[in-house]
Amino acid sequence: KVEMARDLKQSRQRRYEQWFENKQREKSNNEAREKLDDYGLSHSRNNVHKYLLWKELQNETGIANCPYTGQTISIGDLFNGNKFQIEHIIPYSASLDDSFANKTLCEANTNRDKGERSPYQYFVEDFGEEKWEEVSQLVFKVLPYQKAKRFVKKEIEKDEFISRQLNDTRYISKVARDYLRQICTDVQVFPGQLTADLRRKWG
Repeated sequence: KVEMARDLKQSRQRRYEQWFENKQREKSNNEAREKLDDYGLSHSRNNVHKYLLWKELQNETGIANCPYTGQTISIGDLFNGNKFQIEHIIPYSASLDDSFANKTLCEANTNRDKGERSPYQYFVEDFGEEKWEEVSQLVFKVLPYQKAKRFVKKEIEKDEFISRQLNDTRYISKVARDYLRQICTDVQVFPGQLTADLRRKWG
């Protein structure tokens, strides 16, 4: 049984772009695994993402710097204990966004202090507007432009991310259905709304 999103609204061009993005992501992941092998580290999702986020910071200026503190992150520091952590720029609890586009690296103590706040909330509440202005200029130097724009947002917006995720889900659901019909004799497809209605009726 496959629960389907209600409709599919992706053009052929967008599906090609998605395929290309997946191929690029696969290439990057393989490069990360090779680097992890050099350090004798497991290919865990956390380790792969940590390396890719470090590489992303390094690509901007040639040196990986923490977007929050400006502290240089060496490859040794990256995997030495828990000194630097993967951090959701907009807290997951507020955005529901666990994508790579919403992640960066952060010094562990700063990550703990920030908690479930946006960067703007954290810096303004704990350090004041002047510090926020300083940091908001730094991030455009150390982060890719789209991530820097996300970092400096003063308000958390859920709708754009949720809409994008629903479109991805619709496409994946359709592919899953077509694939399963090649290998299974009985594939039943239900709209996601049916499940939602049953949950509501059953409490």
